[in-house]
Amino acid sequence: MKILDIRCLHFCFSVKPINKDIKTALKTDISFSTQYNEEQKTCTVIMDVTSDNTEESPILLQISYGGTFDLEDITPEHPEYKRITSVDLPATIFPYIREHIQDTARRSKIERIDMPFVNFADANK
Repeated sequence: MKILDIRCLHFCFSVKPINKDIKTALKTDISFSTQYNEEQKTCTVIMDVTSDNTEESPILLQISYGGTFDLEDITPEHPEYKRITSVDLPATIFPYIREHIQDTARRSKIERIDMPFVNFADANK
């Protein structure tokens, strides 16, 4: 597997009018979709993260990242295809999303936002 491209597709970030010194864990909803290109032997993954819109959340957030990966000899018929596309590829994209959110929060003078740990292997059992 080789990364061909990872980029932000959509980003909406709004700081709620609360104390910016709050240190909090951000509750999020995470979803992703995959699309295999048989001709190019690539897989594109789109991952969406949305913040929980509760009073405790210091921000409103919507972010989408896309990644295109060269799967080389891994086709949908390969026994490892499902694991690669539902665990490995999303796990490769998620750190980019985490960094994007944390950097924006820091620049917005929010002291710290902890992104939740996501175990994609457990989530896809």
